[in-house]
Amino acid sequence: MKIAMRSAVALVVLVAGARAGHAQTRMSSGMQDVKRVTCTFPVLATVSWDVGGALSAEVKKASVILSYDAIDADEGTAQSNTPYGDQPIITKASVWSLHLLQMGPEGTVRLTTVFNRQNRAGKFNAVHTVHELTPVGRPNFASRPEQHYGDCDVER
Repeated sequence: MKIAMRSAVALVVLVAGARAGHAQTRMSSGMQDVKRVTCTFPVLATVSWDVGGALSAEVKKASVILSYDAIDADEGTAQSNTPYGDQPIITKASVWSLHLLQMGPEGTVRLTTVFNRQNRAGKFNAVHTVHELTPVGRPNFASRPEQHYGDCDVER
């Protein structure tokens, strides 16, 4: 009987721990109370594969501005403001940063990370990554993996 009781207790602890892992936990990152961010990314890095599979990278100047609002890190929600309308996205505050994740129905993943580190008054270091790979490129649309570097204004 003791073995059965220990097994039952272990199962309850395991299930409770697994459920707790799915919940948003409040972290003291200094970014938990952020309600809106506006980001400017002046540097862009892209990667391409040639027909033989060899990789090449290109770094160039860019002019990308992104904004997010209705950020609620406790609930894990936010809005990405795009020229095509606001899109609901996922957000998560961690110890060092605020992550804003958008997954499109076509398969594109966009992730903006705002680091809890100011590079000058009111400007926080940030990275925006686009996971996309399409056979045809169009101006102002990602057709291959991209990573943008810049900073964000943060409103609380």
